[in-house]
Amino acid sequence: MARLAAVALVAAAVTSLGCQDSPAPRHTPGPPQLAASGSPCALDWARGEPSNVVLVEEEAPTCSVHFDTLVVLEGSAEGIAPRAPVIALTDGRYLTGTYQPGKVALWGADGMLLDLLGRGSGQGPGEFTAARSFAVDDRDGTLYVTTGRRRVHLYTLEGGFKDTWNLSGGGGSGEAVVAPGGELVTTVRDGPGDITVMMGGEFRHVGLKPDAAASPSQLATGHGLVWVARTPQYQITGWTISEDSATHVLRRMPEWDQAPLASAERQVFDLDVSRDGLFWVLFSRPDPEAPAGRQPSFETHEEAIRVLSAYRDNVLEVVSPDGRLLARRVFDDVSQNPTSIGHGKWVLDRSETELRLIITRASLAPL
Repeated sequence: MARLAAVALVAAAVTSLGCQDSPAPRHTPGPPQLAASGSPCALDWARGEPSNVVLVEEEAPTCSVHFDTLVVLEGSAEGIAPRAPVIALTDGRYLTGTYQPGKVALWGADGMLLDLLGRGSGQGPGEFTAARSFAVDDRDGTLYVTTGRRRVHLYTLEGGFKDTWNLSGGGGSGEAVVAPGGELVTTVRDGPGDITVMMGGEFRHVGLKPDAAASPSQLATGHGLVWVARTPQYQITGWTISEDSATHVLRRMPEWDQAPLASAERQVFDLDVSRDGLFWVLFSRPDPEAPAGRQPSFETHEEAIRVLSAYRDNVLEVVSPDGRLLARRVFDDVSQNPTSIGHGKWVLDRSETELRLIITRASLAPL
């Protein structure tokens, strides 16, 4: 039960929020039964079993989501311009991809370009074409760069190259986080398991998926756990690395269960677990006000934005650990959808020339 103590902090922390006055949470009936702590915002997860499931049902949100601009990372066509992936560091700096092959950029909290990291394009140690994702070990400042291929490159935040790791057993590295114990965790494409963990000097593949169509798309960390979000399912699983066990599952109800598992009707494509224990889940859904008929095809980027904005919405939901829907914000223009970069920060806007990124901080306010 000790391993669930950290999870109990998630629920306890939510009691300090200003958006907590709402009806008591609803949970899956029957065993195992989750025990409420007495607060409308808290849930004593430590009394539960690893198979506990909390259902997030449709209800009126009690809060609104706000984004406040912190800084603009801006480059130029002649120099270095920021692009995805983006990650916020604990000291206020930022790491971004660039349009230069094999290079990533380090930016100051004031938006000034500080340094370029990476050995450039190629197949040698530390060389790559484009970064797929970043993860940073805050204990020693190690930067992990995944590339979508069977390689993970290690650098220091001062730009020094450390090592290149090769994934065993096939599959390309995708999203990545550093687990609370220091293990590197990445999603894997077309591999023997859908997640791989670097432990004891070697990668260990872990197959968490019940179905190939339910492979994970996003990873996040918080409160001693690694959280896994699956693409076609609004299902967030808390995972204890050392014990290779799922300790908690948060699932969205009811319409998500009615769609086929591999359906493109709804797709979760971003996840953040904030310090106060809330889940920020970004997903795409059909626009209820879309024109009648089948969605037209598109060829150019401009056409894609126009068509998708007419037929689909991006939705950001904020959910408490006991399954209450606290806030929802709908983005009708799909080009404006936010991207989580950690520590409560999001990239909310991109310029038309793709030369700048606007970094914001997300917050909640009572309705």
